[in-house]
Amino acid sequence: IGLAGLLTLSGAVVMVLPHSASASTEVAPGATAFVSVQPCRVVDTRSMAALAAGSTLDVAVAGRCGVGANATAVAATVAVIDPAAPGFATIFPQGAQRPDTSTVNYGPGEVVANSQLIALGAGGMSVYSLVATDVIVDITGYFVPVNDPVAAGRFIPTTPRRALDTRLTTSPLPGSAVRVNLDLPADARAAMVTITVVADSGPDFVTAFPAGSARPTASVVNIDRQRQTRAGTTIVPLAPTGIDVYTLAGSDIVVDVAGYFTGAQADVGRDGLFVPLAPDRLVDTRQPIGPAGGPRLWDGGRREFGVPAATDEWAAIVANVVATDTEDAGYLTVGAARAPISDTSNVGYSSAQLTVANQAVIPLSAAGLEVFALSSSHVIVDVTGWFTGEQSVLGDRQPSNPMPPQRNVTIIGDSALAGIEWNSAEASLRGFQPRLEVESCRRLARRSCQGRFGTRPTTAVQVIQSLPQPGAEDLVVIGAGYDDWHFGFEQDFDAVVNAARARGFHHIAFTTLRSGVSYVFVGQDFQTNYAQLNSIMRSKLATGDYPDVRLWDYDTYSASAGLTSTGWFYADGVHQRPLGSWGTGDWLSRHIAAFDDRPCPMPWRPTLPIEVVCPDPDVLPAQIGLPDVLRLYGS
Repeated sequence: IGLAGLLTLSGAVVMVLPHSASASTEVAPGATAFVSVQPCRVVDTRSMAALAAGSTLDVAVAGRCGVGANATAVAATVAVIDPAAPGFATIFPQGAQRPDTSTVNYGPGEVVANSQLIALGAGGMSVYSLVATDVIVDITGYFVPVNDPVAAGRFIPTTPRRALDTRLTTSPLPGSAVRVNLDLPADARAAMVTITVVADSGPDFVTAFPAGSARPTASVVNIDRQRQTRAGTTIVPLAPTGIDVYTLAGSDIVVDVAGYFTGAQADVGRDGLFVPLAPDRLVDTRQPIGPAGGPRLWDGGRREFGVPAATDEWAAIVANVVATDTEDAGYLTVGAARAPISDTSNVGYSSAQLTVANQAVIPLSAAGLEVFALSSSHVIVDVTGWFTGEQSVLGDRQPSNPMPPQRNVTIIGDSALAGIEWNSAEASLRGFQPRLEVESCRRLARRSCQGRFGTRPTTAVQVIQSLPQPGAEDLVVIGAGYDDWHFGFEQDFDAVVNAARARGFHHIAFTTLRSGVSYVFVGQDFQTNYAQLNSIMRSKLATGDYPDVRLWDYDTYSASAGLTSTGWFYADGVHQRPLGSWGTGDWLSRHIAAFDDRPCPMPWRPTLPIEVVCPDPDVLPAQIGLPDVLRLYGS
């Protein structure tokens, strides 16, 4: 799906709660009602000391920023600023043990935010970060205990609808706010909205607040680079004329409405009350296959997950939904299991290899919840509470998550990979549809040298340009580079990537080069050169500008493969003996299986079972040795 398609499906919240007053006078134990406050910042470590790696900061909330002393939960937005490495931040009740959940997932140098309804402990919350970073916490409301049905502070869902899209009207000016009429009841206290920011001009932050009021020191969505799109679902206090949305850089703004919190003139009822819980991980498909674990959701897949603690009073859960290890642009939609599911999205991801989180209110049925993925992704669901009301009606539709068909994979290489063909080891390429484009002396983008058969092969760029138009799931693997030099390699790397993108490939993989070698070419010792090429590739991918490119570490994987007559390589350390060609084909096949979380094509050794979810093979030789290629393939 294209980015434009994603933007029409920004994360909305869908649930089913009765709108009329409830006949019963009993409310669920721990039930709370919402009270809005002007958005307010309770902590900003940029004015104090940044959070150290693996440390926790306690933040007092009750009695500050208009939050009542009797508050038991708050609506918070947490922003992480310039972390030192990839990681996550978690907020949880102060004084409680840190849960195995996350609130914000981030990469190095990013500025990223997410909202969460979170229980308080001792009047405060704690903020944990895996790596060193600055942290901001803003509050937009709080929840107070109720013992009887109430009029104000109950959540009422609406049919998801778009209230604003400045791409279709007039883009905001830098440093300006746009007025958004949400068309909600006059006495509604606050709205649940998803704000999507489409930034072309660079870093930005967006603040939402009651229309006509002074702009607070707070933010909802943060942008840290040009041509970036992010969304956040949050609660915004209301004025009679709606809300104002401020953008520092003049980014386009999309606002979708999903519901509101009632005011004093609403019917008295017990539905739509929030019951906060200690944060808990309900789903993590990265874990072994099971009811709350794997497999991942594949393209167009749906999976159902039970909520063991839920009773029929649980109309919906409040959760942080995370898409991680994404394979392409797409989105996740969550809803009640075996019930009609919305065609809006809850978490959008614009490319492969992303981790994106967003708050969601997920309706439940007696079978639990359901997750749909437009394109393949792992899914995490962390629960922080639930809303009271009636559950969705359980239907007959069964979810389906079929494994995709085998990928078409083009492997482009020089004489190092040509051994697969020269040594007749093509049968080691299993579990996919291979196309081998391997010739000695092939270079990435510059004129190739004269190869084994006295001719100059086409470059990797030229091979890519000559390929048939790829399908959306096709993969191109670049195993060339042994005849390239580190001077100009950055440009050559980009030339290959740009050619693959222009041809239509969404999935690109490079292999690292063997650096511990004695290979000499035209009087040059290539050992240091190959180490530099590997370093350049790692540095390029670390920028975040290559989400469609993966680096498979053949250098590490093959480090223990010998140079003797019973090893994988000849004396130069680059060119493969027959055993090495079979072993390299087996390694490629395992990577391609791991790409989709498929079963491995072969066991590691004949006496071991085939792994149902093939792991990344690169680190395994250091742990358990190389696979028993000779016995596996009889080569």
